[in-house]
Amino acid sequence: MKKIILSLTLMTFIVYSLTLTVMAIGNEPTTSTPTSTTSTTGPTSPTLPGDLDFSINYIDDNNSIEVTWDNQKNPDIIVDSIIIGNKSIGIYDNTGLFQVNIQDELLPGIYNATLIISDSFGNSLSIPTPERIERSGKLNTNITLNEVQERLEATVLDEHMRPIADCEVEYYILNQLIEKLKTDKNGYVKFTKALPVDNDDVLCKIKDYSVYLEMTGREILYVGTESGFPDKIIPTTTTTSAKTTTTKSTTSKTKAPPKITTTQNYTSPPTTTAPTLPIINGAGTTAIRGDQIALNVSFDTGIPKLFDNTPNDFSSRARLLINKNLYSNIIGSSTASLMLLVRTSPHNVTDQHISAAISNKSKYSAYNAEDTLRIPLDLSITMVDKSNGINTQVPIPDSELTIELPVPNSMKDKSKYKIAVALFDSNGIKQVLDTSVDDGVISFKTGKLSQIIILGFQDTSGISNSGGIPIIMLLLIFGGIIMLIVAGLLLYFFFIRKPIAQEETEGIKYFDPDTPYDLPDTDDQNEPQENTDNDSDTGISLGSLINRSEQEDSGD
Repeated sequence: MKKIILSLTLMTFIVYSLTLTVMAIGNEPTTSTPTSTTSTTGPTSPTLPGDLDFSINYIDDNNSIEVTWDNQKNPDIIVDSIIIGNKSIGIYDNTGLFQVNIQDELLPGIYNATLIISDSFGNSLSIPTPERIERSGKLNTNITLNEVQERLEATVLDEHMRPIADCEVEYYILNQLIEKLKTDKNGYVKFTKALPVDNDDVLCKIKDYSVYLEMTGREILYVGTESGFPDKIIPTTTTTSAKTTTTKSTTSKTKAPPKITTTQNYTSPPTTTAPTLPIINGAGTTAIRGDQIALNVSFDTGIPKLFDNTPNDFSSRARLLINKNLYSNIIGSSTASLMLLVRTSPHNVTDQHISAAISNKSKYSAYNAEDTLRIPLDLSITMVDKSNGINTQVPIPDSELTIELPVPNSMKDKSKYKIAVALFDSNGIKQVLDTSVDDGVISFKTGKLSQIIILGFQDTSGISNSGGIPIIMLLLIFGGIIMLIVAGLLLYFFFIRKPIAQEETEGIKYFDPDTPYDLPDTDDQNEPQENTDNDSDTGISLGSLINRSEQEDSGD
């Protein structure tokens, strides 16, 4: 056992000693005898020039380019290819001159170009040209629309699906220009004005425009186009599906019916979730009527849709009449003007609200709330001063104001609808105002501008709202009149009118049984003829015939 322990101790000491020896040798400086080296590499290859002198000229009516480069100073260089845009065209030229047919090789556009050169040693280098390559021509355009967070985005591409930069895109709602912006290098533009609820009214347009090419003196003509949102696809499930966009040069859609708040059968309070719509600005003050000033109207893009009018038709009939003194007090000495602002109301008016307003206490009580059309609006006054950048709503003191609005197209049938205007708030209808309709214009007076609702009470009782008489009742009356006329004629001919008296005839002898019948004289030959004639004219009495028969019998 002692021998084993001693052996292990000895082995450990030997290993430790060897390790220290190696470490000490490694730390000592080494000395070496310098040796000379000779290179065995062949001759060094020349460096390719990075500033190769070349020029580009357009020939053949600008359908080709001619590239000239300095091969005298660089006899070992070869131009392998030229890259124009993303298209590489093989050249392999060492003469210092070559041509490229850009009409066959390139689409109309402006391109960056790069020359690829090489030498006999296998070296290669890319040299960008200082000038871009221009190819004139005509290109069609198309627009793709998309909606992101209630904002309109547009992407403009040419017919080869290449983005078009610096292209001016016009944003229209109901054929009214809302905004126009230019695309970035990716052909993309995002508008700042909000989208309306109904995208069917949205349209983007590009007008024909040209890009001048400085080197050739030619131009690239971009053909204008217009596009709206694609037709919406209603999902069959309850999950929300994202809209897909397609490219169209033109959009043709069937005009949708006016949006009218549909009847509701619940009593939930009005909601306020509708987004803010872009405003179509009016012209300001339009006329003076007596001691009142007629103010023009501004309105959001949803209003013409509600009334089923064009923007021009709506603005030509909508007015606010305000007292001159009140107008002066609001404007003061500024150069601003006042305008009536009509906006789509986010509130919802239910059947219960209408029933509560007209039941048992209104001349409209006979109408059914469920059949009543309704268009809620938000009225206010704005002060506009374009020179100072002012466009804001202003409060006005309570005073009598006259509002004129066009009759909605859905309520134009006078024989079917009775129109009224009412004030309302979040709690429902507050007051039904005295309303008149004349020549397609609704007129009413109010003490202040607030939420209003236009009501179209539908007549379902057979009595005309316009003061006329329905066709069925007219037919009944007409039939009754005819029957009275016939009855009168019958009464006249059979009961009232006397028979015509028969004229008395001379020579008629009435039969008397006590007086014998005298035969006519036979002396006069004409007498029997006269008597015969007289008999034929006046008739023969029954007694004469009887006596004559008896005489004939006795004679026999």
